[in-house]
Formats: sequence, C-alpha cells, structure tokens
Amino acid sequence: MAESKFRLESFSSEDLPDGLQVVKESPEGTKILAYVENGRITRYEAEDSSGNPRSVFLMKQSAPAVSASLDLPFSGIWDWVCVLDDVMPYCVHDSAGPKFFPPA
Repeated sequence: MAESKFRLESFSSEDLPDGLQVVKESPEGTKILAYVENGRITRYEAEDSSGNPRSVFLMKQSAPAVSASLDLPFSGIWDWVCVLDDVMPYCVHDSAGPKFFPPA
C-alpha cells in the first residue's frame, strides 16, 4: 500500500478585511480562500492554479496522535481546512484561533 502524506501549514485570520481573501497557496498553486464577514470567516473555498474550483473538506483533531511528527498543542480542538491539490492533501490551520463561524 502506498504511503499517504499531508502538507500542513498555518495562517492567521487576525485583521483579515471583509470579503474573499486568499489565506494560503500551495507550492503547486492551489489556493485556499476564506470569505470574511464582520471579522469572522463564514466559509472556505479553494481553486487550482488555473482558477478552477476545488472541493474543500474540514478535519478536526481533538487529541494529538501518538506517532505525530508535528509538534501540535495537547489541548483544544484544531480545525484543518483541506483541499486535494495535484500532489497531496494540502491543509491549513488558523493560528489566530477559532474564527470560522458557518452560517446557522
């Protein structure tokens, strides 16, 4: 079985202006965008290097993995916004804290 890997990075939503903002771009050109309303992220989108939409999925990590190679904090819930780019899953985390508030 082939080994799967994720590319994990962080960004800060602190002081993002309202509207659609690029929060991170992978080396392959895949962009993760956040829509900000009143200082809060209400949705995420993604697009490839040509501007075509890509599917976004969210991951929650409620506890550190025993064999994790990353130095993640041991408390709290970490939300990852992910997209499948051309090479591997590309995931980002908001280091400013939980500011993702999907509409009710």
